[in-house]
Amino acid sequence: MPTDTKAKLKHHHWVLFKTAAGRVTFLVLMTALLMISAVVIGLLEFLKVYGDKIGPTAPAWRAAAIAVFLAGAAILTAELIGSFLITRKIRKLAQVVRAIIEKKGDPGALPYGLGELDDITATFEKLASEWRDTQATMEQQVKMRTSVLELSKGMTELDKVRTEALIDSIAEGVVATDNEGKITFLNDVAKAGLWWNPDAAMGVAIHSAYRLEDEKENVIDEKLWPTKKALKEVKKVVTPAPSKPYYLRCRDKSRFPVKMTLSPLVIDDEIAGMLATFEDISAEVDLDRRKTEFISIASHQLRSPATAIKFMTDMMRTGEFGAITDKQKEWVGKLYTASDTMLDLVNELLNISRLEAGAETERTPQDIVALAEKTLKETEPLLLAKRQKFAFVKNGAASPACDPLMIGEVMKNFLSNASKYSPDDGTVTVTIDVSDAAAKFSVADQGMGIPKSEHNRMFGKFFRAENAVKSPIIGTGLGLYYCKTVIEKHGGRIGFDSEVGKGSTFWFELPLAAKK
Repeated sequence: MPTDTKAKLKHHHWVLFKTAAGRVTFLVLMTALLMISAVVIGLLEFLKVYGDKIGPTAPAWRAAAIAVFLAGAAILTAELIGSFLITRKIRKLAQVVRAIIEKKGDPGALPYGLGELDDITATFEKLASEWRDTQATMEQQVKMRTSVLELSKGMTELDKVRTEALIDSIAEGVVATDNEGKITFLNDVAKAGLWWNPDAAMGVAIHSAYRLEDEKENVIDEKLWPTKKALKEVKKVVTPAPSKPYYLRCRDKSRFPVKMTLSPLVIDDEIAGMLATFEDISAEVDLDRRKTEFISIASHQLRSPATAIKFMTDMMRTGEFGAITDKQKEWVGKLYTASDTMLDLVNELLNISRLEAGAETERTPQDIVALAEKTLKETEPLLLAKRQKFAFVKNGAASPACDPLMIGEVMKNFLSNASKYSPDDGTVTVTIDVSDAAAKFSVADQGMGIPKSEHNRMFGKFFRAENAVKSPIIGTGLGLYYCKTVIEKHGGRIGFDSEVGKGSTFWFELPLAAKK
């Protein structure tokens, strides 16, 4: 019932009319009162007319009073019984309707015999029937959904088992961590490489559960673990392999080389964890070692005859073996150039094989200006042959700790490339810049430049830019790879700036010891 209607009822004090039973009872009482009043009034009128004839005798009055009382009682009893029968059916109807509204089980049969209220009863009978049908349908749907959920749960468990079985069958170790680097999952292969007890590894930081070492069996510090880089920079990280790989030390003290791939798991722009895979690359490392040994041996064996060929062709073209014709001189000159190129290739292969075999660097403080001047003196014939000039700009002096032979080879490589790719009568500029942290050596040429699309490949082994390959300039594609390997071995940085048609500037930096 609306709140404003209740307020009106309370205001007028019609509390008796708030229910159907109350209203029926009121009607019954009023009807009984009216009938009793009619009997009394009729009796009084009778006495008024015939009182003188019958006289005021006591027995007559008592008989009249008793008759009035009995008549009133009979009328009242009949009205109350009728009221009870009517209100009982109305209450039953109200209970059924309430049960339907509140959905409290089967409401039962509806009462009939209410006259004009039978239409309402019939309407609610139909509503009750529809309610029973709806209830049955809902129960069926609930059972069906329950069955689907149970089936889905079973399928999820089955998928989980299948996924775990699939991961366990992978030849690589698979480790999952949370966003703090703590282990949440391990497959069987990953468990075999643990430094910890496999039963106690869950929830342990990955850098604690695994012991990572370098080639010389030095333990990799927690701060240098590749997992830190993967989570911090939110990018995939792949460790070096097969050259200079990491090694995993197992619980039984054995160790093996691994290639690690670490991928952050990002959900809704937030790092949820990380997936790491460990691949045993013992076979690849062994093959790489054999390759390095072969190149080293082959280079040693080729170096002597290549040197002899170059020496003898040089003597032939200079007339040491007697005069030769112009045609012979032309062909001897080509032979000399080819032998010189072959010797350069052999020397570069030999240098690279030494580095990849783990050759130690003999680092001592070296005056970088003096080292640069010495290298310029050695490469001066290349510049003079093309009538090239060089400019030497010195912005400070420093003595970084380095291997003078290796760094000298890097400088010579930069200068040789600058001379080869710059035009005749061009200029090669050498610059030394010194800061508190590093000494920088750079060489600028006036060559063809390098296409931007190939910048990220320039330091790769055997790579040459497309425009360089199409030019008549001969190269091996090993020089810059050697330079990068040497500089990184010294803990320095190497790079270049280049634009097609405007030349290139190659540079490297060597770290300086902190001043006390």
